[in-house]
Amino acid sequence: MDQIITILRSDHEGVKIQGSITDVQYVPLGQQRLLTVELVYKLLQVRHAGIYAAFDKGSSVFKNIIELVKTYQWNNFLQLKVMNMFEEVLDNCENVDFKKKFLVASGIGQALVEMGEKAEFKMESERMIRNGYMGLVVNISNKLQKKYEGVQSTTIVEYLDNVGEEWRAFVNGELKNSNEKNNMQLGGTSTNKNADEDEEKEDSNYDVQMEKIMARFTNFNSILSQGSSNDDDDEEDDDDT
Repeated sequence: MDQIITILRSDHEGVKIQGSITDVQYVPLGQQRLLTVELVYKLLQVRHAGIYAAFDKGSSVFKNIIELVKTYQWNNFLQLKVMNMFEEVLDNCENVDFKKKFLVASGIGQALVEMGEKAEFKMESERMIRNGYMGLVVNISNKLQKKYEGVQSTTIVEYLDNVGEEWRAFVNGELKNSNEKNNMQLGGTSTNKNADEDEEKEDSNYDVQMEKIMARFTNFNSILSQGSSNDDDDEEDDDDT
């Protein structure tokens, strides 16, 4: 566990490179740290009391992983593994004591608030773009808030209540705006009801379009067959001549 903690530190020394987003140079995340995050996720999937106990002693593992997300905000592979890790604990872990310690040790509530405050990233050209880790922020925040509002887990309710007003301000501010933007469609927004209706229309339109395509395909084959037959007849005429 001590080795895992050391590997997952965000301040490793090494050869620095320059990314495509800014001119700031940094040490790459590397395969070792990426695979170590996946190892942590796989261990959590075992759902064994002994593994939970080991993580209790090495609780800084989860804090280090969150720091990696902040440092390497454009690394989608890392973010996917971290989202899977939180989904495993929030949805599948039945050990209430470990789940509580996991939330506290990772500091995920405060971390999401802090990352939400930096939702926009200024490039060297002064252009503002969406920060790379905001997909993870929205994903995990929605999972936590869903369980909080539905009181699906008293552990999560107690944890988020302890995060305090900052969490509520984040939910009503950046998270709400992000969800609205993510639900935007070309031409405006739509409610879930309208979205369902649109999906039904798309399904029916899809069937109609497929029928038309198949009909055209059949006609096209017929034309080709006729053309091929005519070519054969011409060749026979040429032979006779």
